[in-house]
Amino acid sequence: MKKIGLILLLIYSTCSFGQKREKIGIQVNGYLGVPVGLLSNDSNFNYGVSVGYLGKIENFFRVGGSIGYDHTVLNKASHIPQDRGFQYLFVGASAELDVYKKFYIAADLGYAFNQTKNGSGSHYFTPKVGYHYSDDFNFYLHYKGVRYSIGQVASIGAGLAYNF
Repeated sequence: MKKIGLILLLIYSTCSFGQKREKIGIQVNGYLGVPVGLLSNDSNFNYGVSVGYLGKIENFFRVGGSIGYDHTVLNKASHIPQDRGFQYLFVGASAELDVYKKFYIAADLGYAFNQTKNGSGSHYFTPKVGYHYSDDFNFYLHYKGVRYSIGQVASIGAGLAYNF
């Protein structure tokens, strides 16, 4: 039995050697940003991670969804109480469109659930401009905004995505 398994493994590895691996559409993102607008005086940076799926509609267009976490770090001198911080769990839809060679534009749209005790959630949007660095990695610049009736919590930043 061990010999049959070894032979099948050898055949499989020989047949798949040199073939390009097909991506399954899962994407893991990590990013850093600088708050703009309402929070620019109360915070110096924010960070986040997300996991999503992008299914291919055409060779140049992909759609799917994502879930992620975003945290805006408040300064110690901020007039905003720490329990009223800006930590969000994001759930939304994603789209990506190749525009020129390895460059693409993308957007995420969904709902941001505030994770602090006294915070409230709202919808969010994230337009992106990116570059497919390789089959495995994308680099992108983004604007992230969470909209409220009195304004929005927003940041600009850069991220790196790994494609599975």
